[in-house]
Amino acid sequence: MTIINKINKIKPVIRLIGSKYRLFNQLYKHFNLSSITKFYDVFGGTGIVGINIKNINPNIEVYINDYDNILPLTKKFVEDNNKRFNGFGGYSQAAIQQYNKKVLNGLWTKLKIYNNVLKNINISHLDYKELLNSHSFNNNDLIYLDPPYFSNFKAYKHKINLDDFFKFILFFNSKNNCKIAISFKYNEKILNLFKNWNIYYLNHTNTNISTIKKDKNANEILITNFKE
Repeated sequence: MTIINKINKIKPVIRLIGSKYRLFNQLYKHFNLSSITKFYDVFGGTGIVGINIKNINPNIEVYINDYDNILPLTKKFVEDNNKRFNGFGGYSQAAIQQYNKKVLNGLWTKLKIYNNVLKNINISHLDYKELLNSHSFNNNDLIYLDPPYFSNFKAYKHKINLDDFFKFILFFNSKNNCKIAISFKYNEKILNLFKNWNIYYLNHTNTNISTIKKDKNANEILITNFKE
């Protein structure tokens, strides 16, 4: 079991299903960025992982692939996202009330900080295969993949075939000398598929603790082709 010191993180100003903000401390520990010069967040989502990597490590060249084309964030998008978010894209009275509180607590200042970090990040809007096939990678590059878990979930604008995705990544790994990290929900099939990789069990309940011991109670897993 690994206990991770608290990291001063930039908080997300929008909410999307599957955000890794709560798990960032655990992810960061296992990324082991000491030798990394380039970090690729291939399924960027809110951009929260790449933004925090860049904020903590200014010398790392960060790439965020924003396939949903929402970055940099606008005030209109942030307002609509916070008012509408109920897990399924509909309006929520509770979310609207929470949004009003966020505005009073400096939401727009936080948005400015968010977008200021993004100015120093390379943003693309590509399919993951197109992105990975368009770059040359080496051992100082870390590719982070957080694919949509539910390919039929309507909250995702773009869907991917997960079986095809995992096959592609295994093939890509065999042809490239770079570090790869994949986060995914706990899944026995995936554990078996990547049995020769390093597997870490992540927990939403205690956001500072992860373990290398198999844990069926874990919410998610992190799979890497490198050791810490």
